Amino acid sequence: MELEKKRRRENILLLIIFIAGIVLQFVGSSKTGYLGLGIQLVSLALIILVLYLYNRRYT
Repeated sequence: MELEKKRRRENILLLIIFIAGIVLQFVGSSKTGYLGLGIQLVSLALIILVLYLYNRRYT
């Protein structure tokens, strides 16, 4: 039971980080210059981090 609660909390946190990454991607694409590029790179790093943390459980 405790493991299920921990997994559920981790999944919710990963979902929030993933949604933040997607939102940042759209915000960054609407900006021009290096600021927009920086925002998009941060969002890409967040999405890759979510994929890594999620897949780490199954390896």
